[in-house]
Amino acid sequence: MAAFSPALSGWECGLLFSNEFRFENTVAAIDNPNEIYESGRISSWFSFRPAPMTSIYLKAGVSAINEAVLSNIENWKIAPELDSARLTIFPDPAFFAELGRIPFSDIISLSANGMFDGAKLRFSAGEHGISASAFYTGLLYKETAKIFLNAQDKDDYYRQNYFAPPHLLMSLAYHFKPESLEGSRFSAEFIREADMRKGSTSSTMFFLAGAALVLKENITMDAGGLLSAGVESDESTIGLAALFSLRVHLNQPLKAELSFNTNLFWGALDEPLPLPFINKRQVGLIYDPEVARLLNLQLIYTAILTPTLSFNTSLMLFARLDSDYMPDFWQYIDYQNENANGFLLGEEFYAGVIWTPLSDLSFNISAIFFFPDNGPDSVYIRNTPMKWDLRLGLLISM
Repeated sequence: MAAFSPALSGWECGLLFSNEFRFENTVAAIDNPNEIYESGRISSWFSFRPAPMTSIYLKAGVSAINEAVLSNIENWKIAPELDSARLTIFPDPAFFAELGRIPFSDIISLSANGMFDGAKLRFSAGEHGISASAFYTGLLYKETAKIFLNAQDKDDYYRQNYFAPPHLLMSLAYHFKPESLEGSRFSAEFIREADMRKGSTSSTMFFLAGAALVLKENITMDAGGLLSAGVESDESTIGLAALFSLRVHLNQPLKAELSFNTNLFWGALDEPLPLPFINKRQVGLIYDPEVARLLNLQLIYTAILTPTLSFNTSLMLFARLDSDYMPDFWQYIDYQNENANGFLLGEEFYAGVIWTPLSDLSFNISAIFFFPDNGPDSVYIRNTPMKWDLRLGLLISM
């Protein structure tokens, strides 16, 4: 990203513009199953250091989305947003503090991963480290934050005009980086959430553990698990999730990376939100069933073809872990088939190219296809068509 600096030393600022066209078969629109979505965003940022070991960063923008280009419906959604406003203090390599609208992710990026309003502190001593955070979600833009912790959040997402549901989050994490295993880390974290709506008694606790290991110079592994315990209307629910990732860095014949990822989710089937997440988690790129009892396996290959051209592709398989779990996704589910006890749901294929002819200009084009399982015991109606999505994007930074 290019940046230009005013005369005042220590200041930097920039401007970013992005635009994307997405052509897809929406499936749910029977009269016109194909549609084009257009989205654009312009944002500006600047940063400066008011004092040694201190920095301030601000970023804000406006996005516009038209969800019905082919239907000739002027359905533009225009939304301004404060992307980030953070004060960072790092007086010592062992201490780090951030305040404002700042990025936060849990230790395995499974439940929380986004921007939040609050504060984050981190302290380290040798091999050990502790971090503590506290956040409020009620001032975030709902389309970006996607806060989904209880049934009321899901309802409010479609009713409220701008703001995300109000929740208070508190996190305490421990990190261990053994000197004998360079580059490796073991972590544990506790997150407590409370619904701040008047009269609400909803709350959730998350217990997380994760490990990142360097197996060889070019092979790394990540693994982690999550246990959630939620209380809503005096009823409690338990949810489980786990992940595993193995990455191999290749240098011949191309500089590339091959990775294998798997995620497992197990939640209550009779709940509006079977498994609560602070930020809604989308399991696929275009296939997005309600996360309940689901397993997905993914193989990803990324390669740098030339200094200005990169290519990446992935194949993801989805399977349900319980034949009673009906994925809440589009109208082709066969609720009447008594033999619909198969576990395979389908496969999703992705391929994309990014071309960066200049340091401040890039283009990307991608194609995504979801092939639903059409076997005799499939949860979908026989001969269910595939779902596809073609995207063309542009990014300019200055």
